[in-house]
Amino acid sequence: MDSAWPRCCEKSETLARHVTIVAGRATFANQAPRVYAYVHKQVASATARLDQFLHGNGVTPEERVSVISDDAGEFSKAVEGSQLARGRILDWFHIAMKFKAAENALFGCKQIESLERETVKAEIRRAKWLVWHGKGAKAIARIKALDASL
Repeated sequence: MDSAWPRCCEKSETLARHVTIVAGRATFANQAPRVYAYVHKQVASATARLDQFLHGNGVTPEERVSVISDDAGEFSKAVEGSQLARGRILDWFHIAMKFKAAENALFGCKQIESLERETVKAEIRRAKWLVWHGKGAKAIARIKALDASL
């Protein structure tokens, strides 16, 4: 699952300037993949919409369904309240994007000297390496220590 925020360029009193579209692709063991999508503010409940989609495709309460996403607010709320989706997995692409955003934040930071900036960037890269090699707990400890020192 992921989302996008297309921007409306026309001036209109009835049309919102930004719309959040949530989309996903469901892969099933015994049928062809199906697409799942909705406009966030056009459904009464994201959780109900997710459960309706899963139920409509034959998912029963006894089955385990995991949602792979960036774990943004609308996804975590939908999965937490779902009767059919049992778990969330933060996907590798979005994990990498979080590390890239941390590196990019250093670029224009005036509070950190350039030499220290390189040290912090190296720490971020080491933490990313730890995550990639299955050492998540060590990566979290390193990031928390870096956060505390900054």
